[in-house]
Amino acid sequence: MVGKNDVIRLSSMKKHRNFLKIVLLLFSLIISKNIYGADPEFPEEQTSTSEGSFLEITNAEVGIFFRPEFNLNLYYSWDIAVIGMLELNDRLVLRSGIALGQSWANAIVSAHASAKYRLPFFDHFPLSLKTAYIYNGLPAYKTHVHTIIPLAVFTWRHFEASLGCRFRFLYFAGNHALSEHIFAGKVTVNIYKTDDVLIGIRAANFDDFAASNIDFAAVTLFNRFRISDFVSISNEMKLELTGYIFDFSFMVYGLSYRAGVIFKW
Repeated sequence: MVGKNDVIRLSSMKKHRNFLKIVLLLFSLIISKNIYGADPEFPEEQTSTSEGSFLEITNAEVGIFFRPEFNLNLYYSWDIAVIGMLELNDRLVLRSGIALGQSWANAIVSAHASAKYRLPFFDHFPLSLKTAYIYNGLPAYKTHVHTIIPLAVFTWRHFEASLGCRFRFLYFAGNHALSEHIFAGKVTVNIYKTDDVLIGIRAANFDDFAASNIDFAAVTLFNRFRISDFVSISNEMKLELTGYIFDFSFMVYGLSYRAGVIFKW
């Protein structure tokens, strides 16, 4: 005959067994997750490690360009340039390049470096801050020009506008530096844009290797065609204007064409 104490003892043993089963089940789940990875039903757990990485290269490319130019000052000049770009975390863009060329019998050396950062609290209003540095030198005349351009960049769909101020410092034959600061602006419109083709127009008073005066601007037609996953072809036709641009009393100063090959990985 089973007494009351025996019934209580059997019920407590069943409770302990159920508790041990739950503990073993949880332990096995933890072990299996550590061995086989996160449960595929919860993809957010799988992506948490990549999102937590400090730096991630999201885009990188390097291009080689050749540019002949005709203008009223230098008549004919040319240069060969190498430009690289590195994008980190889909937010920070670093660009740098160097151009070596010749005008008349004089060598021309140009270089630039820039950093553009898309502000995280402006995701719905894409605003970026950019700082660019440009160097131009004529070694034969001991002339060196250093330019710093801080900019605010607004991007919306196929439109981009950059506004800022250009600070230029000119050193000539060891004399004291001459400095000036004027408005710097650039407007770019992508007329046609797909994954393989880009066609657009740009108006600006500065570019990668030159920073011009406020009464000097250039209108550029550009395109880029992707011929493979890693190689693209780039073309630019630039019309340089001088005079009073804003009241349309200007004249054509020069014409240049730049072609290049861009490698992306």
